[in-house]
Amino acid sequence: MDAGQPDIAIEHIEASLRLSPRARIGGSLLAIGIAHLISRRFDEAVPKLLLAIQQNPTSPQAYRVLASCYAHMGRLEDAREIVGIFTNASAALKGYPSSGAFAMACHAKSGLAQSIARELMPQGIHVANVPIDAAVGWTQEDGTRAHRLAGTTVDDNMADPDHIAETYLQLHHQHRSTWAFEVVLRPWVEKW
Repeated sequence: MDAGQPDIAIEHIEASLRLSPRARIGGSLLAIGIAHLISRRFDEAVPKLLLAIQQNPTSPQAYRVLASCYAHMGRLEDAREIVGIFTNASAALKGYPSSGAFAMACHAKSGLAQSIARELMPQGIHVANVPIDAAVGWTQEDGTRAHRLAGTTVDDNMADPDHIAETYLQLHHQHRSTWAFEVVLRPWVEKW
């Protein structure tokens, strides 16, 4: 596909699927969907991408390509349902010792969010990246909030899931004249 020949790429991918019928097919279906997107055959891309997502529901690229197809087809509501807010971690902003692979993945997710935003925001689809630079303290049975590694929250030193949800709702309701792309959430005592 990088050579600008998506139809030949589709032929080769389909041949490989025939030759290896037991192989995982999610990545191959995604590649075929991308080839159809490049060729502007959105109606042919969508079923392949939906199957790719069914095979690998955690593939962010499949969702991105599907949202792009929907947007090109004028199905903006369908695209909006797929793309919206990317939740990220502290490592999207700052790498830590002995966590290079995690930092790399978080930076890649930020880049993906930027790419999707630049592609879909001009079509009226709000995309946001939300790094949470904190431990998240979940409400326990006794009413306290705690994190499995960081312990019990003291004086609001951990992010509260209810307030994270409020921020997401605020992003969802923003007027398009003032869309935020990146909102970093951290408690008032977090060192940064």
